[in-house]
Amino acid sequence: MQKSLLDYTTSQDEKEIAIAVSKGRLIYYIEKTDLLDYISKVRMLLGVQKDYKNSEELALATNYVKSNYYFLTTDEFELAFNLFVLQRYDADIQFYGIFSPLFISQVLDAYKNYKDSKLALVKMRREKDVLKEEAKSKQPTKEQIAETQKVIITQFWNDWKQKGDFTDILSLSYNFFYKNKQLFKFTFDEKKIIDAQEWANKKMIQDRSKGGFFKLNEKDEILQKKRYCRIWCVMDFFSRFETIDEILNLITPELWS
Repeated sequence: MQKSLLDYTTSQDEKEIAIAVSKGRLIYYIEKTDLLDYISKVRMLLGVQKDYKNSEELALATNYVKSNYYFLTTDEFELAFNLFVLQRYDADIQFYGIFSPLFISQVLDAYKNYKDSKLALVKMRREKDVLKEEAKSKQPTKEQIAETQKVIITQFWNDWKQKGDFTDILSLSYNFFYKNKQLFKFTFDEKKIIDAQEWANKKMIQDRSKGGFFKLNEKDEILQKKRYCRIWCVMDFFSRFETIDEILNLITPELWS
């Protein structure tokens, strides 16, 4: 179920604005007589007595709000003036006892700017959460990861069988088996480590003899030798099995739990 803006508010003002926007009645749809009640209520908030003696002022205010701010809700209308009283707006607005169109527009325009800035933060949080959920939904399942790992290991196995070795620049095979070394019994004694280093040295000599791309600096040579040592370890590990299926059967989704 999709969350509402209210779920992403972090302050009282944000919360009240979100509620006012979503739950209030649009001024466009209410009768002028009903709007007059809201205006009278707001005038009392500003310290003006609730009376209808100044009918011309009230009529002018009602028509003005109805014509120019019909897109606001009644809850927003009340909240706008409440926030004005609380001095939330970064604007110089003065009330001189008359509920004039000028005063009304100053308050409601300031409210719109304040609302936009607050809801922008709220919407940003919601968008961030939506993107996070989308990314999460696109993540492969444990079953898919296991199948992909099987494909990778099978490719290395096939290359080893066909060519006598394989290329694994990122040490994907070694890292996987080493991470699960207890399950795969991926361990090597001192003699095998020496054998791995000797094989790596031979591969490095071959690389140097080719020149060009294979001319590496000292740091890169160390990394390349480490890669070769790891490839030898995986090949030695492969040699312990008759078929690749013996290895693949151990690669299950539970490894990514």
